Amino acid sequence: MNRDMYATLQQLLDGQLAEEETHAVHQLITDNAAWQKAWDDMLQMDSMLQSDTLMMEPSMRFTQNVMDDIDKAVVARPASAYISNRFFRSIMIVLGGGLAALLVYLISQVQFDANGGSNFKLPDFQAPAISWSFVTDPQTLLFMGMLNIIGLLLLADKVLSQRRKQHQ
Repeated sequence: MNRDMYATLQQLLDGQLAEEETHAVHQLITDNAAWQKAWDDMLQMDSMLQSDTLMMEPSMRFTQNVMDDIDKAVVARPASAYISNRFFRSIMIVLGGGLAALLVYLISQVQFDANGGSNFKLPDFQAPAISWSFVTDPQTLLFMGMLNIIGLLLLADKVLSQRRKQHQ
C-alpha cells in the first residue's frame, strides 16, 4: 500500500490522474494522516527541486576551464586536405558512367509501336548454375592463404618503409 500511495500521489502531483481519481485522492489526503504526511513531504520535495537550480548548473570557473580546454584542443583537418579531389571525381565518373550505361540500355529496350505507345519488357535473365566446390578444395584454400600472407607481408613492408623514411 505504501508504494501504491506514493505512486498515486506522484501521479496527482504530475497531473496524470483523471478528475474522479483526483477528487478521491484529495479526499484520502484530507481524511488519512499518513496520506497527508506523504503529500506534504512530496510537495516540499517538489518545491525544493524546482527552486534549487544552482545545483543543476556548474560554476562559472568550471565552465571557463572547460571552454579553455576545448579551445586548446587540436582540430582535425578536413578530409579535403588529405584526400585528393581527383579521387572523388574518379569515383563519381565511374558511378555516373555505370548509371548512364544502365539508363541507355533500358531506353534501348523500349519498343515503340505504331500507335505511339510503348511495349517495355525487361529481358529474361537466367543466372548460370555455378559450382562452388573448387573454393573448398584444400589446394585452393592453401593457395589463397599463401597469397593472403604474401600480400600482408608486402603491405607491412610498405608501411614500415614509409615509417622509416618519415623518422629519418
